[in-house]
Amino acid sequence: MGRASGELPPAVEAAEETWLSIRHAAARLGVSPATLRLWTAAGKIHARVTPGGHRRYAMAEVQRLQRGERTAEWEATAAALVAALRERYARLARQEVQRHAWFTSFDTAARERAHALGERLLEQIARLLAAPDARDRVPLLRDARRIGGEYGRELARLGLSASEALEAFLLFRSPIVESVTGLVRSQPGLALPAGQALEAVTHYLDTVLLALTRAYERHRARPPRAFAAGEEEAAASRPRRPARGRSRGGAPPADAERGAVR
Repeated sequence: MGRASGELPPAVEAAEETWLSIRHAAARLGVSPATLRLWTAAGKIHARVTPGGHRRYAMAEVQRLQRGERTAEWEATAAALVAALRERYARLARQEVQRHAWFTSFDTAARERAHALGERLLEQIARLLAAPDARDRVPLLRDARRIGGEYGRELARLGLSASEALEAFLLFRSPIVESVTGLVRSQPGLALPAGQALEAVTHYLDTVLLALTRAYERHRARPPRAFAAGEEEAAASRPRRPARGRSRGGAPPADAERGAVR
């Protein structure tokens, strides 16, 4: 005799499983029991029917669906956030060109690098919003430190002062926080509740800022790079010439000393 519609295969039934009621399974998936019934009817998830007519969902099935739903949710969240912020940053860049002298330090190549870092940062924040477990956020925070380090080195290379580097970061940070606030309100089904989501994003951006500051300080502490890449080694290999107006022993000639006294 065939299985009743909606029941799990015998191999799955025979295995030791943790079973959830429809209410608990729906709560784990962040949907209503009515939605879960529709998903069951559509074959999106299997359910075991008890002799009393109640549906039971295998924990493994619920977790499988959670993983698939989370992946899709990440992609949708990232797309929505990046699209909104990309348009906002385009307007911001046009305005800030007229307001801040340091913005002119960004040549075309520097703007492209900053844009790539910004895209990467936004995608990571979108994933952060869909990561309910602290363990899921650990690799995201590691990447936050890498992104911050790249930002810091780039800003130092461009010659921005410490206050200008901070101002540049804050101009980028504010729209993110505002956009995440709006996103959380418009998509209450995100894995993190609204308060936790904003707290997590703030912590993430603070991690980026700290890494940026440390990388900036380390890079600025180095001697000025007087030669382009590749030219320093060639310059180091060339024999040094005695400075004009100095003797071979390094002491200035007597005429120079007399001129200095005058």
